[in-house]
Amino acid sequence: MLKRAVWQGLVAGLTGAVVMTATEKLEQRLTGRPDSYVPARVLARLTGMPEARGVSRGGET
Repeated sequence: MLKRAVWQGLVAGLTGAVVMTATEKLEQRLTGRPDSYVPARVLARLTGMPEARGVSRGGET
């Protein structure tokens, strides 16, 4: 029973991530909004990796 619940949770999470990503990409295409580099920058800070410099889009620095 626990194994089944774990699989259902994994499938639901993966499905949700796919749907949210597809929706975001559609919205970006319709509105012309650029990609966000904030998630990558946060991950770099949390893991102690150096941040990439010189990448700037849509006013982000």
